[in-house]
Amino acid sequence: MNQTGVMLRQDRGKAEWRPIDSWAHASAHVREYIHAHGLTASGETGPMFTGGNIKDVAGRIVARVSYNGKVWGPEPWRTGAIPLFDPYAVGR
Repeated sequence: MNQTGVMLRQDRGKAEWRPIDSWAHASAHVREYIHAHGLTASGETGPMFTGGNIKDVAGRIVARVSYNGKVWGPEPWRTGAIPLFDPYAVGR
């Protein structure tokens, strides 16, 4: 695993950086941030979550955390993509 932190952002606001040590840790940070700021996935009923990029020490995006807490590779999402981490599959 080659990540150092997750960048969190709402709408066009200032980004917030949080260090991480695992995909699960990044997922938890995103869900906590969304809850603490009352963010939505679409922005239709409140401020929209627009962050979730996981970056390495060089600042390259190595993964992304979606609104639902799943961690995906850095490439654009496509149908059939398998997450790197799924918080709903842990312990099953």
